[in-house]
Amino acid sequence: MRAKASFYIDGLNLYHSIHELGQPHLKWLNVKDLALRVCAQAKLDLQDVKYFNAPPIHRSMGKQKRFQLYVEALESTGVNCRLGRFKPKPQHCKACTSKWTQHEEKETDVNIAIEIVADAYKGQFDVCYLVTRDSDLSGPVRLLKRDFPSIQTVTVAPPGRRHSKELVALCDSKIALRPRFLQNCLLPQTITLSSGHSIQRPPQYAPPKTT
Repeated sequence: MRAKASFYIDGLNLYHSIHELGQPHLKWLNVKDLALRVCAQAKLDLQDVKYFNAPPIHRSMGKQKRFQLYVEALESTGVNCRLGRFKPKPQHCKACTSKWTQHEEKETDVNIAIEIVADAYKGQFDVCYLVTRDSDLSGPVRLLKRDFPSIQTVTVAPPGRRHSKELVALCDSKIALRPRFLQNCLLPQTITLSSGHSIQRPPQYAPPKTT
């Protein structure tokens, strides 16, 4: 019997790393397929994929719509999406008295930590893949090492980004996602849901035309 693996994906971290690559079609990423391919290489059985992000309520309606479509698309593949929120935070400049509002992402790190720990106590996985470079998630990894020493932890660097040194020091192993690997893990242009409703890939995420 093969070991079980679960993936915990920091969606905002992953999104920004892809955005910085300048390859927007990779944002239409099938994270379930990505996890299956990683597990196939490691000879593991994929147990679950959990995706964490927050609706961009402070962005344009177009970006909000694309976010919602993407969440629906992921859920159609069996991914469990856990959504946090963006909290408005008033700002001001003492020098020029200007005022503006920033938005801070809330709950994602806490949600990831809760899910990892809860799943560990349920015996959901033997190998935990953590897709992020956020060192704030060192806490749940330390708990796994202390209370579940048989569980293997793997830190996964988003494309184009280095690993968190803190996570590398704590985890048993590390892997990095390459753009070429993501290229083979894209969602289809049209997704038909169980309700009969169809999701169309946003034109902004269309793959570049090949000549």
